[in-house]
Amino acid sequence: MRPILKIVATAGLLLGTTASAQYRPRDEYRYQERERRDRFMEQLRSDLYTAESNTLPFTGDRNRIARARQQVNTLMREMDSGIYNRQEFDDTIRAVQRVLDSSVVLPSQTLDSLSADLSRLRDLEYRFD
Repeated sequence: MRPILKIVATAGLLLGTTASAQYRPRDEYRYQERERRDRFMEQLRSDLYTAESNTLPFTGDRNRIARARQQVNTLMREMDSGIYNRQEFDDTIRAVQRVLDSSVVLPSQTLDSLSADLSRLRDLEYRFD
């Protein structure tokens, strides 16, 4: 009789664990989306930092990159506080686009990374709309 109790208890435990693993509260999806967004924004900041390190100090390129980084930081602060501001998105997109349009000294790999980041930023803005 005892082995049967152990089997029933083990089966119940396994079923309970499986059922709880399948349940995902709605907030967890928002958390995962926020995590992906934060990773992307950090990647954008990292790519801008890389671009900045490839330019000469006190040049227009460096100033444009610094402005883009400042816009990204402002946008991140607003998104973290739950504020969607289309104007901040547009300003950030324009700042990154200016870096891409007017840079002549950045390596093609850095430009490609920033271009991909810009595309993802536009997609993010579209999802927020």
